[in-house]
Amino acid sequence: MSKQLKYGATQDDLALVAYKNHQNAYFNPKARFYKKNVSLEDIKNSPVVASPLRLFDCSIPANGAASLILSKDETDIELVGAAEETDSLAPFERDNMTSWDATKLAAAEAYKQAGISPDDIGVAELHDAFTSVELISYEDLG
Repeated sequence: MSKQLKYGATQDDLALVAYKNHQNAYFNPKARFYKKNVSLEDIKNSPVVASPLRLFDCSIPANGAASLILSKDETDIELVGAAEETDSLAPFERDNMTSWDATKLAAAEAYKQAGISPDDIGVAELHDAFTSVELISYEDLG
């Protein structure tokens, strides 16, 4: 994975992302892994699917949706920014496999519309089909 080469992310880093996600699922009654205990050792010892990703670095098929609400104050209730972009997942159509242009462009536009910066974000929920994609998305959002 080029992210590992570029930033020094390790398989332990990926395992910690997977562990955090499974811990969140354990307490969420709507999650497919609700009350299913997956240990850090389970994650680290799971079979390799496509190096460096192991079984628990990959999500199970599921449908869902999420949105990011950006606000200057805790009391704001008006939607002041919304943006979307698309990008190709095909490796032969991408200049860079360690970033998602769509994420960066949509985030920049939403921040601009809302009049905020990434430093103003307190919480973000990201699409995390793979632990590596979650790490890339954190970075692309700023």
